[in-house]
Amino acid sequence: MTLSQRIFEALQAVGADIKALLTGKQDALVAGQNIKTINGQSLLGLGDLSISSGGSMPAVLDLTTVNEPASPPSGHLSVYAKSIGGRAMLAQKGASGISTVYQPHLGRNYCQVITSNGGTGVLGYGCAVTAAGTASAWIPTANLGVGTKYATAATAATATYIYSGVLSFYRAAAWSTGGFHFFARVGFPDASYDGTAASTGSRIFVGMTAGSTTNLTGADVLAVIGVGFRRVHNFDGVQHYSWFFSSRNSTTETLANTGVAFLPGNQYTFAIFAPAGATSVTWEVEDVTTGYAATGVATQTLPALMTRLRPAVALGTINAVARSMWFQSLYAEADF
Repeated sequence: MTLSQRIFEALQAVGADIKALLTGKQDALVAGQNIKTINGQSLLGLGDLSISSGGSMPAVLDLTTVNEPASPPSGHLSVYAKSIGGRAMLAQKGASGISTVYQPHLGRNYCQVITSNGGTGVLGYGCAVTAAGTASAWIPTANLGVGTKYATAATAATATYIYSGVLSFYRAAAWSTGGFHFFARVGFPDASYDGTAASTGSRIFVGMTAGSTTNLTGADVLAVIGVGFRRVHNFDGVQHYSWFFSSRNSTTETLANTGVAFLPGNQYTFAIFAPAGATSVTWEVEDVTTGYAATGVATQTLPALMTRLRPAVALGTINAVARSMWFQSLYAEADF
């Protein structure tokens, strides 16, 4: 190879390297075009850009729901949008790692709240409360905190339940006020809720219902209108090993497996969102103990528009064994 040929090949190689560098180069930064500004101030140039709480803020702060963020360092607070059963809500998290959702103004939003009184009973806000079963004070554990224990009688086909005495909430048309957002926090502390022999087992319901007492837990197939979470384990019939979401109109129940395992002793939160005008309801269930959660959308066999519902939780025993639940709260809210 001649000297001129070697020089030519070397120049070709250098040219290829220069082309690759030019292809991968970053375009010139232009404020407001390919790099954002803050309150109209460019991020480009030398020096420090000062951002203080005393500066002007936009008239509307538009936040997109995000996955649960990491805990901020001590002395800091993270504020973000969080999905609760499909409803975007403003939330905060401090260094403790506990996420708290901001409460809507109760003077503008109709709501019903039922909570444990920390002893042997429950308290109601916005509704009378119906509760049945043997209530006893709960000694907090690592998984189940402040709450009240409710147990069925040691009698076959009996139930313990807590529900609002008023049917106030409903799915609503777009032109109407209404819709609802439901939330509950409960747990099941017994060693087992499974059927182990003929005519044994249990049934659980947590959600919004047009029913009341044992019609929530009296059969493997839900016999009353509503939307909610169910767990059935009947030795002679249906056997669920995870939570199922149930939607039932006046005639038919549709079940969807949430994939969240039913684990005795664990704490669970449940959320349902039915905004006015929606043709579906969204749901979320979280095993607070393990941190595993699932969300979904129900579109089939929903309660008809304007069908009145109430928040409720119920546990029924199939055989003559007392079964218990840990109860902390039921909450339902509507924008009317």
